Amino acid sequence: MIYETIYKRLYKLLPDLDQINEYRGLTAEGYMKLGADILHKDETRIVLALSHYYKHPSGDMIPDPKQTLSRPNFIATACSNPDR
Repeated sequence: MIYETIYKRLYKLLPDLDQINEYRGLTAEGYMKLGADILHKDETRIVLALSHYYKHPSGDMIPDPKQTLSRPNFIATACSNPDR
């Protein structure tokens, strides 16, 4: 299932995700900085915003969508509302 694959890849990217309480910045040469902001965390899920910001021609800074990690189902989904 695609959601399980995304979950595994997020943990590969952030192996210490369970210990992150607020923010983690990731950098790789040639790429924009990727930020991981923890929006909510409990025993069953983690809601985080994975984002890099780029400047739209209008001048707005545009982030990527939030991600929800659900445990114990081990799935990840994209959402636009952290209360989902």
